[in-house]
Amino acid sequence: MTPRCGSKFYQVKLGASDTAYNHNRNEIGFHPYKDIGEKMEGKVRYYGWSMGHSKANPLKGDSTYELAYWEANQDWKQTIGFYISDGRTLKLRLRGNYDQDVGLQYNFEPGKWHDFVLGMKWSPQASDGWVSLWVNGEQVMNQKKWATVLWSKKEVFSHLGIFRIPKTSSEVHMFYDCVVYAESFDPNGKCYNDGLDCGATGGGGAGGDDEKGDNDDSNSYRRRRRSKDSDDNNESGDNNDSDSRRRRRSKKSDSRRRRSKESGRRRRRSKKSDSRRRRSKKSTRRRRSKKSVRRRRSKKSSRRRRRSSRRRRRKR
Repeated sequence: MTPRCGSKFYQVKLGASDTAYNHNRNEIGFHPYKDIGEKMEGKVRYYGWSMGHSKANPLKGDSTYELAYWEANQDWKQTIGFYISDGRTLKLRLRGNYDQDVGLQYNFEPGKWHDFVLGMKWSPQASDGWVSLWVNGEQVMNQKKWATVLWSKKEVFSHLGIFRIPKTSSEVHMFYDCVVYAESFDPNGKCYNDGLDCGATGGGGAGGDDEKGDNDDSNSYRRRRRSKDSDDNNESGDNNDSDSRRRRRSKKSDSRRRRSKESGRRRRRSKKSDSRRRRSKKSTRRRRSKKSVRRRRSKKSSRRRRRSSRRRRRKR
């Protein structure tokens, strides 16, 4: 496989020994609420990416392979996902109170790139939320109504990679490129909202694998927001500004988390020291009480001894 956008792409290998959180998986995640400080509910967003699997190590029919999916934070329950269970047919599954395969029964041929754009309105109401899908530039589903924010309205994040259930011994390879997260998508110009005209040329192709690797298709998608290739991302000054803003927000959120952790540690230390002081005071009181009891007893015994000595002297 040659890169789809620019000069680099993301390769995922999964074998029997690759595990995380007790599952056979190898993935990366994108968390809008953490990475760019964005709340999901009520927003319309578009996710674009290209993916393919290897001819030498293709996906097989020995398990269910989840290749791109969205799930709720902390509850770890899926809302939307792409999966394949026969090694060939890619399906889109909407999840919630029940599961439903919608809009896609796609021949996921190995050894070539396949382009996807998934548009969503994030909403907990099925009457308000929706999902749209384009495959290789063709719309295959138009605003399917669905509750896209579920599970106690937790924030949603996405995965790209391989999640295999059940675990098997086979080794498979997946490839990802041209990854985008955008506010809008123009299917006619095949571009995202990057501040430039849709007619401008850009990286990415609408068809299959580009054997020459030049990736200069005239019908190419403008995958400029979160592309894996840094050279393509840095062509636009506006994009540089948005990237720098995201980095600044990420740094601020990291510093806030660090400060919160440090203050938590200080509070815990203060509580521990307070409890130690209280225990020390109690033990000091006990020791003093014991000493005072011993003193009183000693005084009583000394009085008794003096009285008895007086009595003996009188008798004499």
